[in-house]
Parts: sequence; C-alpha cells; structure tokens
Amino acid sequence: MLDVPYIASKTGALVIGAESAANFARDKGVPNSRILTVKGGEDLELGSDFRQICATQWEAPRGDTHDRPGPGFGALAQCPLAPSKCGLLCAYVCTSRLRYKVQMVDSVRRRKWQRACLPVDRKNPVPLISEFARRRKIDFFLNPLPKDSRILEIGSGSGWVGEYLRANGWKYYVGLDLQSSPGVDVAGDIKNWRELGLEPESFDVIVAFEVMEHVDCFVECLALLKPGGVVLATSPVPHMDWLLRLLECCGLNQKRTSPHDHLLYFADVEGFAERRIFVKAGLSQWGIFSKAPEQVAAGREQRSAALIPAT
Repeated sequence: MLDVPYIASKTGALVIGAESAANFARDKGVPNSRILTVKGGEDLELGSDFRQICATQWEAPRGDTHDRPGPGFGALAQCPLAPSKCGLLCAYVCTSRLRYKVQMVDSVRRRKWQRACLPVDRKNPVPLISEFARRRKIDFFLNPLPKDSRILEIGSGSGWVGEYLRANGWKYYVGLDLQSSPGVDVAGDIKNWRELGLEPESFDVIVAFEVMEHVDCFVECLALLKPGGVVLATSPVPHMDWLLRLLECCGLNQKRTSPHDHLLYFADVEGFAERRIFVKAGLSQWGIFSKAPEQVAAGREQRSAALIPAT
C-alpha cells in the first residue's frame, strides 16, 4: 500500500480502494480525479482498456493480451494492459470484507507473485497476516529445498503447502493430518507413525508449520528424518500467544483449530545437531532443526542454539 501513491503519480494509474486507502492516497498527493472509492460488491467499468472487473474474475477484452498473475495468487489470467504497462497496475479481487484489493506493483514484485502462485479459496479467504506469512514461508523455507527432497508435512489439512510444492516441481511429498481432507495423504496421529505405515529415517525434510503448539512431536520427527535431514517449523512465541489470539478475533490471523496446549520456546528443543531460530515480528518463532549426518549416542549430540531476532 505504501507504494501506491508513488507508482500512481509516475504512471497516471487509477487507484481503487476503500475509504482508508483513498484518504491515504489523497494525503500523498494523488488527485481526486485518479481515486475511486469502493465499498465492495460493485461492478466497475474502467474505460476502454477494460470490459469489466467484478467480484470473481477478470474479463479481458479482445486484442493484444499477455499472461499476468491472476486474481489473488491463482492461475495466470490474460492481462488487458499493454506489456509496457503490465506490472504497474495489478488488481486482484477477494471475497473478504473488502472485496477489492488493488495494488500498484512494479515488475520485480510481480515476478515474485508469479513464483508464489498460491491457490485461492474464495469461499474461505485467508486472513491478511496469514496470507503474508505464507508468502514469506515459501521464500524462507520451501524455495531453497532441492527438488528431489522427500518431504513430510505434519498438519497438512489446509493443503496449501502440498499444492505449492507439487505445482512447482517437488514430486516426493506426503501430507499428514489427524483427519482426512483433500490435502491429506496419510490420516492419523504423528505419535503413531509406525502404525500409519511411515518408515524410520525416510524423509529429508519435515515441515511443521503452526503444529508444535498443538503437539510436541520433535522426538517423532527425529525418528522419521534421514541423517542430515531438517525439520522446518513455526510456532507462536509463547509469551505473545495472547496477541495472536487477539489478531484472530479481529479477523487478521488464521483462527486456531484447537487449543495451544503445548507452547514451547524453540531454544529449549534438544536432540538436534544444529538449531537455527528466528523470531519474526516478535510474535512467531521460525526454526530450522538439523539432524546429525551420522547417528550419535544420545547426550553426545551438539546442542547449540542461536536466537536471532528478525530485522
């Protein structure tokens, strides 16, 4: 949002948004003639370059079109702008309280959005903070993984991690959750992994986003990891969980599906050869836990933790 007034002044583009966004653009010098305030649910006629933008899709006109990131982070759609202008105006539509989210982005950000290509559930839109966190997790955790990694995700019910990995070239992925759903390959409790048919030391990577506050399963992760494998985990900072609950009540963060009965500090986790821990926004701890390349006796593993606040 902070980029909108600058890009609008450089390109002459129309800024569309809620009253707060319109006031912000106006304060930054965007003339009223290039600001359109919407409340949500309207069909907008945007001139000869566009036929219509509605609450569900883009409708591109006939003529010269090219691929652009589609609504939200879905599949590519046809952009009604000339190639020289595409990237300066990128509009996407959601069905949350604010129907229209129009952002002016440069070509670099547009390419990042294309790489992310997250699926969109229009019936259950992802809250703002959770959507931002997903994009950051993709860049921080997922994109660096080798394409031939054998990956297990614990708590895969939402399905977005598996969809992203499979759509972008990772073939060896298994999603595990307590209950069956479209994003789940194995249904059951990670504590009973042997009964679920999982083999010991069979995965290069275990993904556990927002799981450890529900069930402490680091011991099970160690058993399932190959030597040299890693656990990629995120969890609330225990003493800040109250603020996350408040954000959930405001509709800004994904609501928890069960109580956070197992809050823990990642710095206290033992059993791994290396731990790299990052604190994000003072609220969330992101950890990369590496298993020793070779099996070593319990109590002789190197236990070193580095708590690095995010800048």
